[in-house]
Amino acid sequence: MTFVAVAYPFMARNRSTSPQYEPTQASLALKMRRVELGKSQADVAFESEVLTQTTVSELERGKYGPEDLTAARLSALARGLNWTVAELEAATGLNLGLSPASDDQMTVVLRPLPEGLQAAIDIYGKRFSDLLDPTWQQYMAKFRWREGQPEDAESWLDLYRDLSRAGIVPGEN
Repeated sequence: MTFVAVAYPFMARNRSTSPQYEPTQASLALKMRRVELGKSQADVAFESEVLTQTTVSELERGKYGPEDLTAARLSALARGLNWTVAELEAATGLNLGLSPASDDQMTVVLRPLPEGLQAAIDIYGKRFSDLLDPTWQQYMAKFRWREGQPEDAESWLDLYRDLSRAGIVPGEN
């Protein structure tokens, strides 16, 4: 049996180019910040812990703007760009209504600690004082594990020891 490919006009694909979006001041500011930090779009997405590379790309191209994001996604975008929400607002020229009136009123929201990490803090905190530091706790809590998050305190202690031996200082590296 022989098959013959036949092209009918009604089967032709529309090969038009994708729609072009006009970059805005906000989209250009986001891209400039990312490039200034030497990050890829994927890096920003990864560090935001919420956004995808596609979302970062669409924001930079002006498909939509930061004002179209939810408060949680806006905060994640700022985090991915190493900005506060107030700095993001200033750089983009947008008033998103999320900045506190002053730094004195700023509240830091901490992510809940996994049970195993909390157990490591309780058991080993006196011996390894860095485990009592919220900066270390939050850094370790957001750590991405290759094969699922451990539940035992010893694995969390091993992570802390490996990171500190490697010279990692949360907030500085």
